[in-house]
Formats: sequence, structure tokens, C-alpha cells
Amino acid sequence: MKKALQILIFLIFSIKSFAQLDREHWFAPMYDGQSNHSGYEQFLHLSTNEITPFTVSIYNNNTLIEQRTISKGSPAVVEIPRNYIITDDDSYELNMVITKGLYVKGDRPLFANLRFGVTNHSEIITSKGTAGIGTDFYTVMAPNALNGYGFGASASVLATEDNTTVTIGGFKKNIDFNTYGFATEFTFKLNKGEAYILDVRSTNPNNWDGFIGAKVTSDKPISMSNGNFNGQYASSTAIGSDILMDQSVPVNKLGDEFVIVKGYGKIGNNMEGAIIVATQKNTSIYLNDDVIPVKVLANEGDYYRVEETKYVDRGNGHYNLHIKTDKNTYVYQLLGGVEGGDSPLATGGMNYIPPLNCYLPRKIDEISYINKIQETDDEDRFVTKLNIITEKGAKVKVNGVIPSSAYGPYDISNIAANQQWVSYSIPGVKGNITVVSDKAVTAGIASGNGAFGYGGYFAGFSSIPLILKTEGECLPGVKLEVTEGFDFYQWEIKNELGIFVNAPVTTEHPSNKMFYYYPQKAGVYRVRIQQGSCLEIKTDEFKFYNCTTYTNVNYETCTEISDITPEFSLSSQTPGIPTITEQAKKGLAEVLPNGHIKYTANSGESGVDTFKFSFCGKDVLPDCEIIQATIQINQIVGKDDILTECTSTGIAEYDLRKANVTSDSSVKKVYYKTLIGAQFEIDSDEIKNFTEYSSADATVYVRIKNSKNCTAIQKIALKTIFFPVINTSITVEECDDDFDSQKLIQNLDNYKVLFTNDSSVSAKFYVKRSDAQDLASINNINEINVNRQQLLYVRLYNAAGCSSVAEFTIKIKLPKKSDTLADKTICPETKTYLDAGEGFTYKWYRESDPGTMIGDSQVIDGLEIGKYFVILTAPNNCPYKQSVEIKAAELPEIESIEINGSTVKINARGGVKPYKYAIDNGSYQDSNIFTDVSPGLHKAYVISANDCDPVEKEFSVIKIYNLVTPNNDGVNDVLDMSNLDFKKNVKFQIFDREGKKLFEGNATNHYIWDGKQNGKSLPSSSYWYILEWQDFENSTPVKYTGWVLLKNRT
Repeated sequence: MKKALQILIFLIFSIKSFAQLDREHWFAPMYDGQSNHSGYEQFLHLSTNEITPFTVSIYNNNTLIEQRTISKGSPAVVEIPRNYIITDDDSYELNMVITKGLYVKGDRPLFANLRFGVTNHSEIITSKGTAGIGTDFYTVMAPNALNGYGFGASASVLATEDNTTVTIGGFKKNIDFNTYGFATEFTFKLNKGEAYILDVRSTNPNNWDGFIGAKVTSDKPISMSNGNFNGQYASSTAIGSDILMDQSVPVNKLGDEFVIVKGYGKIGNNMEGAIIVATQKNTSIYLNDDVIPVKVLANEGDYYRVEETKYVDRGNGHYNLHIKTDKNTYVYQLLGGVEGGDSPLATGGMNYIPPLNCYLPRKIDEISYINKIQETDDEDRFVTKLNIITEKGAKVKVNGVIPSSAYGPYDISNIAANQQWVSYSIPGVKGNITVVSDKAVTAGIASGNGAFGYGGYFAGFSSIPLILKTEGECLPGVKLEVTEGFDFYQWEIKNELGIFVNAPVTTEHPSNKMFYYYPQKAGVYRVRIQQGSCLEIKTDEFKFYNCTTYTNVNYETCTEISDITPEFSLSSQTPGIPTITEQAKKGLAEVLPNGHIKYTANSGESGVDTFKFSFCGKDVLPDCEIIQATIQINQIVGKDDILTECTSTGIAEYDLRKANVTSDSSVKKVYYKTLIGAQFEIDSDEIKNFTEYSSADATVYVRIKNSKNCTAIQKIALKTIFFPVINTSITVEECDDDFDSQKLIQNLDNYKVLFTNDSSVSAKFYVKRSDAQDLASINNINEINVNRQQLLYVRLYNAAGCSSVAEFTIKIKLPKKSDTLADKTICPETKTYLDAGEGFTYKWYRESDPGTMIGDSQVIDGLEIGKYFVILTAPNNCPYKQSVEIKAAELPEIESIEINGSTVKINARGGVKPYKYAIDNGSYQDSNIFTDVSPGLHKAYVISANDCDPVEKEFSVIKIYNLVTPNNDGVNDVLDMSNLDFKKNVKFQIFDREGKKLFEGNATNHYIWDGKQNGKSLPSSSYWYILEWQDFENSTPVKYTGWVLLKNRT
């Protein structure tokens, strides 16, 4: 065994620090129940009072995700990916262990707060540092006034150490947990960096406020955030909501006196006020100068909402609220982001209020970008005011300037004896802020705009100052601090008798009476502190351990180390029982009952493996050590193998060296016929001729030994494979498809079944026999263009590679087509037949329906106009597809009819000339001119030479009459031009001699004039007419004008 000392350091251990200025910060994740998938912004603000720049590291699930360097005046704003800190209703990462959440660690103390939002909603979570981690909490959230899935309440915890058991229970009502259902308690285990979220939606009255006051306990420190995402507490008829979230503090950091300065909400909107949650039974609550409690909370976890009407206007519109309780309580402020506008009830905020005591810090230095979420936000995006609470008579400066008297100080009471604290409210603050007071002080912000509001306090989260390590990690060079600015400090260390005495000093660090101290050794420290007339207090004990020693120990084994004994490298303390802190990857390390450790390598593993174990001494201030065991595993990584050889008799010859039983080429191998022979190295069992070992199917063994004398025995199975049984010569004939005696033969693999029915046999086709016989040849083909005849060679082989070669001949034969079958032309609406000639078998099809056969004989009848094909199979069984078409004869078209008086000329085109012409039922003639055609409607006919049905067209002949005698004698009583009904674009008008229109013909009056105007007979006279029409569309217009004589006889 070889032991190497790597690092010797010292460890400082503390579970507390002062206020929020701290080296460590935790942010538990949150559940977004709003389904608002837009406007995401998550920014971590980091700031400090340290002038010297230092590094801040940000972790998620113990993995470093970001590093920044900060100093006073140079804060950092880090955009945090949403998936590290906020879940949503789509992921449902509820009621389960998840890896969301943040851990922030600085080389020096810093402030950290998370500012985040979605569209129209935002909030700030101010980290309480190590003052915010603990083991006992109660949940606080606003009671919802609206019913609906978009409103809810949630609590989330983040573990700071491994193997942390958390229990959440003590629910005041029977509440229905989101994605889980009803429960009375949740218990779960977390490792460092893991988180757990519980959420209820406001879908029933119990869920509106039943999650308030739940008890949260853990066996190791955790961080918790709680609130509403989203919440609406102002009205049951309000439209809108906002995020109401903040980080909690454990019960042992609480107090009993609080001052709240009103936010931007208008009194009357019900947006301002507070939530108080009891941590002990029978807790009395007093507001302002009341001597009678406004409420007594009977049980732990009971809550009381302080209404906004309890605020007192101390002048100039400055409202504050003084709260005292007779037992320690949680107090969270409810605030509004705006006074008015479109939706003031949707601008809520909620933040934890630190308790008052005279040991609050004297300065808050510094808070970054106080009026922004993002560093790049417009300066006027949010209206922000700085609220300060300090002791009466204090001198306060903000960024070195005394605030205007309009902003404070304002008393918190009208009774002089109660005027121990005052408040300030400074509007319109921007940029980086430092608050300094010569007395105890805390400060926070109230911020908002027309869409949302938020607020938070930045200091004062522990009523007793906490010891904090501000420099160094291990001795020497470690610096401890408590809050600066008190009147008296005395650092003490516990001696061997358990009594606290003054801590030792050195020439370099000669004082133990400052707010800081440089420890010289490990021990239990505390500080006595006094401020003015306040009672002297003592900080909690601070255990300053020696840092853990890290060492490495080297081991070497084939498979097992049975006794690893924990031993200190430097300390003389007696080691306690070890713990495996990091398990081996290639084996198993386990602690034995006697406190020693056994390591067993996994089968088949080799190379280097490591595991870590820790142990501490049996002492009041135990030394601890973590050892990394580095193990060189020398075991042989072997495996069984199978050797196969081809045979036709069942006996084959094997080269046993080909068995792949290990990848290590440096080992020595000896082959045996039996397992016992290999185990005991029996010479008579050894296979001497292992390069040419003849055997039927059997199992032999190989003994393997490496240079470290590690051995392994592996099996070698010998298996014979018979050559494939095949047809050695096959000839096939394939039909040509274009009468050129050539054909591309594809998918040669399809022919394998002609050689063997064994599906396990594969085939490859070659042009040359030598290629088929060469197992390494890559010249195989899967298609070939055959010209009349082609000889190929086929290698048929099984999975073992045993192969045989066969011959494959492909011959091309020609199909035959019909010389009889030809296209036909027939008249429309008639049928005919097709004849394919003799000497075939026949299958007839329509081209439009190739899947349905319509005939199987030489002649097929009753065929309409269309396209067809027939599959003709000749006596050599070669089919041929031959297409044929039955075409429609082209009919002539009457292009125009020319009418000149009683003479009619018919013009035709198309079809097959010569044409024959006829009118009405008259005989057909060769001439297209007809004379003496009577007035009226007629029909023209044309027949082409193919003697199909004639084409026809109607026309009319118009005769103009010049005399009208409307005497009802049946002769010329009217001017009848009704044949114009069959013309196109007709115009028929009658005028008197002065040009006045008397009549307009149309389809309604059928172009008939009875010699009257509007039913009144006209005098006998000559009247002028205008007549126009077209015989057909696009024909030349016909125009007539003239006189018509009207004779009225009485």
C-alpha cells in the first residue's frame, strides 16, 4: 500500500451569518401556475461593499453554471436560464425530487436577490443568506380571493446537504395538491442541490388559504421560498393577479416587533396590509398603539390578515404600521404596485418583514440597480421607493446624502414611550443604493408600474448577529466577523473544561475586541456584544473545525482487497467508523462490521478504479480525512468464444489460437480438453497440436495468465457447419419486352430459391467463376443486361461462411405481336369490334381501367370509342402488351349561315369533305346555296362524307312589311317582326316625322307593333323605322331603315 498526502487544510463550520450580506446564498425553485409562456426574465443581482474585486460562483445541482467578478460600485446582473429556477404547468415538476434551484458562493460577503417575471407579472426574492437556512419553518402565502386554476399557493425547499429528510404537514384544511390529490403529510429525502415543490390551485374554498401555516421540518438545513404564483387577495371580483413570492427564514430567526411602510397601493383598493403567522399557541397581536390585541392566534400556523385600514398617515401621505406580538411570528407585507390605472388590483407584491431589534446592522452597502429587473431596463420602467426603518434619533444617509425631511423620519406611534423607531420612504430611487445609519437599520423597496408590483427587504433577518467567515478557507489567514458598528465586542473560545474564555491574540492580530477576529486554532467560538443601553447578547456558538485532510492511497489487486484499514495521515486521533463518500465505478467498496473496508472488482473490469471514504477522529473537535483509494485492477478480462469450421463429414480442423478469449496480447495461453485439466494444469489433458486440432463438435478450455500472475479460464466451443446443399446448375428463360433480344435482368437475389430452399443460405452472383470462388471478391452483381444468353456463377453460403458455387444460365426469348390489330375510326355514339388475329391467348383491357379484364377471345365486340390494350401470349409463353385505339370520326361544323333576303348560304368546316346540305325536311344537295326561302324559323343540316348523323343549326328569315291597317280584318292589323326573337342583339324602333320615338320592340312584346302609342291609336301617316340584328354570335350585323305607312280606318 502506498499513501500520498495531497492537501492539508482547515475547515470552518457555521450554520448562521449576519443579515443578507453573506458568502453563501440559496434560491429554491418556483412553480409557475400561470401558463404564461412569454415575457420570461430571470436576473440574479449580486452586489457588495467590498472594494477589492472578488469572484462569485453560481451553481445548479452542484454544477457551476456561471462566474462573475464584483466589487463596490461594480455589481453583476446575471441572466439565469428559466429551466434552472422556474418550472411551469406544462412540466408538472411537482411532488417529486427535482434539480432546479441555485446556490451562490462568493469569496467575500455579498448581497444576492433574484428579480424575475413573465408578461405583466414580476417579483423579487431577496436572499437571507445563511440566516435563511434552517430546520423549522411555517409556510406563508396570501389567501386567494378568487376561484380558478390560474391562482394558487406553493412552497419549495432546497437542500444544502446530502441525505436531508424533509417533512411538510400540519395543514389547516383538507387541501387538494396539484397533480397529487389530498394528503396530510409529505416526507421526502434530498441531496445537496435537489429541490421539492408543493402547489395547490385555488379550485375550491379549502385551497384558497388551507396551505397557510403548514409546518416544514428537516434534519439538516434547507432553504425555503413560499407564496403565490399567481395570487389575488384584494377582491373576489378583481380582474388580474400577480406573483407574490419571497424567501422565508427559520423559526429561530424570528422576532416580535415589526414596522411596515405602505407600498404604492391606494387605501381603499385592499391591496395593502400584512399576513401574520403564529409559531406558538395563543399568540397575541397588537397594532399601532392598541393595548388590546386585535387578534389572538390559538395554534401554531394560524394566520391573521392585517387590513390596509390599520395603516396610519403620519403626515405628507407617509403611512406606516407598527406590529407587536407577545411571541415570535412571521410577518409578510402585502403591497400594491400602483394607486390607479386600468388594473391596480393586478399589481400585488409580498415580502418578508425582518423583526426590529437594536442589533440590526448599521449599514446596507450596497444594493444594485434598485429600480430595475434587467440591467438594460429603461430607467422609468418601474417606479421605486426606498423604505427605511431605523432607531429614533439616528443619523441616516442614502448614498452619502441626508434624505429630505419630506421623506422622514416619521414616528411609528403617537405615544412618546413607544416612539423608539422611525420610518422613511424615499420615492423615485434609482441605481446602486447604500444606506448608512448610526443606529440599527433595515431597508427595503416597494416597486411597480401599471401591470405589476413587487417589494423586498435586504437586511436584518436575524435578531442576534451571526458569526461569518469573511476571508480565507483554512489557517492561517482566516478572518471571522460579526455585524460592524456596535459599542462593545469580546471574542471568546471554549476551553478544555467547557468554559468560555477570552480568545487568544498574537502580535500580528493583537485584538479580540473588534467586530472581526483572526482565529489561531480550531475551537468553539462566540462573541459577547453590547450596544448602548441594550442588554448584552451572546452569539450562537461557532464551531471552527480543522479542515478535512485529503490523501490518496494506491492499491493493486487481481479481483479483491479484503482489508483496507482507515488511518490518519497526520492526526493522532483514533479513527471512527468510515463512510463511503464516493462509490467505485468498476467494483464495490463496503464497510465491514470491524470498521475496515473491503473492495471487490466487478467481473470483466480492468485498469484503474477509485473510490473515496471519509472518517473523523473520536474527539470533541474531531479531525477528519477523506481518502481516495486508487486501485490498479489486474484481473484478466476474458470471455468465452465459439470457433466454427466447414465440413461435409462432421469432423473439422481448428486453429484454437483464433478464439477471441481476451484482448490482451501479452498473456500466455494453454489449451486443455477438460475444465479440470485447465484448473489443475494436468499435462495429459493439454492440447499440444492447438494450431491443427481435429475434432467433432466439442468444448475445450484455455488457461490464461498475465504478467501479474492473474489467471482466468475460458471456454471455447467447437462447432462444425455443413456446406450448403444446392442445385449446381440452373437455366432460366426470360422474355424480351422490345424485340431486340436484350433484357436487363434485375434483383438476381430473387433467383436464389432455384438453387436452395434453405432460407439461412445467402447468394452472390458473379460474371467470372474465379470471383465466385474468391471469398474476398467484391465483384458481385445484382443485375445484368443479357444479350440472347448469359452464363453467371453463384456463390451460395451460410452464416458460418461455408460456401458452394453453382452455374446460372439466362436465355432471352422473343414475344410476338399481332399484325391484324389496328386502330379504327367510327361515328360518335356507335360501337364496333376489334380483331387481334390468330395464334395467341388473349386478355383485353381498357386503358382507363387496366385492372379489369373485358375479354379473352380473338375478337371482342360492342366497344365504344376509347383506348384499349390486349396481352398477347405466344406459344413460347412470352406475353406482349399491344395497344389499340377506337377513334371518333370528326363531324363537320356549321360555321355560319348567310341570309340575303330569301337567299340562304350555309358555310361548313371540319369533318370529311365533300358535304351535303339540306334545309328543314328537304332533300340533301351538293350546293350550299338555297333560294326562295320563306320568312320564318328554319333549320339547316350538313352531312360529311363519312355519312355520320348530320349537324344542324337554326336560323330565321326576316321579311319587312311597309303597311299597317289596324282595323281587325286579319290583314296587316299589326307590324309583326316576331322572328326577331331568334336573332341576336336586336334593335327595332318606330319614330314619327319629328323624330319622336313611338315604339321600342323587345322580347316582351315580341317585336310586334299595333300602330298605337301607350294604347292610343296614332293618326294615319308614314313613320320611320330602324331595324338591326345579328343572325349569330360574331356574325356581321344586319341594319335596315325606312318608312312604314299606317292607315287607321274608322
